[in-house]
Amino acid sequence: MLYSETFRRGAALNRRTAKRDPLALMADLRESNPALSRDTIIKKWKEKCRSDDQFDDAVYDYAATNMWTSLSRRNQPSADGREEIKNQRKQAADKIAKEVRSIIIMELLSPNGKRWGDCTFAEVRKLGKAGMRISKLGKPNQIIRNVLSEEDLRREFGVARS
Repeated sequence: MLYSETFRRGAALNRRTAKRDPLALMADLRESNPALSRDTIIKKWKEKCRSDDQFDDAVYDYAATNMWTSLSRRNQPSADGREEIKNQRKQAADKIAKEVRSIIIMELLSPNGKRWGDCTFAEVRKLGKAGMRISKLGKPNQIIRNVLSEEDLRREFGVARS
């Protein structure tokens, strides 16, 4: 399969791969017979497609591609289903946010076994981005709990207690 074909579907794929293009045949019939009804033009189109194997194959390829795409879309959630998924994700995010708000930052354990509140600002600096932010709020040799309150830390991170 050519790279360009991986992004083409339906008529676009058919025009790219077919030896004869049923869409072009339909356009020719409509343009050359403007006075004929839709049903008559479709009847002529079908007769021409049936009489030429290359058109026949192109029509089957086109129909098969469209049916494949249609069946693939059936497995996707409906608008209501997408809304339900969105609501479930929001509820999960709200639950996590509530849990985060309940965490007491001063009581988090660091790898050295101390609680963050009992660490110096220099020690907490080694604890990732959050530790880096906290380390800028005091002198390296000061104990965090002696300088900041839990509320000070929550304000720094924009986390209100629930």
